[in-house]
Amino acid sequence: MFPQLLPQLLRGMVYPRDKIEELMEANALDEIGGADRAQDVAPVFHKSRTKGGGDDDSDEEDSDDDLDDDNEWTLRKCSAASLDALSGMFGAPNILPPLLPALQEGLGHSDQWVREASILALGAVADGCKDELAPHLPQLHP
Repeated sequence: MFPQLLPQLLRGMVYPRDKIEELMEANALDEIGGADRAQDVAPVFHKSRTKGGGDDDSDEEDSDDDLDDDNEWTLRKCSAASLDALSGMFGAPNILPPLLPALQEGLGHSDQWVREASILALGAVADGCKDELAPHLPQLHP
């Protein structure tokens, strides 16, 4: 099952063409806008949206304003979350053998968006497979 599933999940992590066009347009607009200000590149710390998280009630008023496309479940997000969950549940012996060839191919691909998705996949399996993955990293990206 994993030899068919894992490469498909990796393909699902590549941005769709319309999202790529949207990202490229946003990047072009950012470049036109000039140099980044400190507040534009400062880190952002997200709060949990779980109920009973201990947040005060003032966040509830703003919750509708915060809902946007970033919170939408996409094929990309589902694929990455699935790969993360599978690597945690089944471990490196089941995940890495079928995934490593697909990762190697993706990291060496000529399309930057396929390479980016492969990097995302590395991050998705990192927690569940980090010790077993480490020796393979030089082979994945020399």
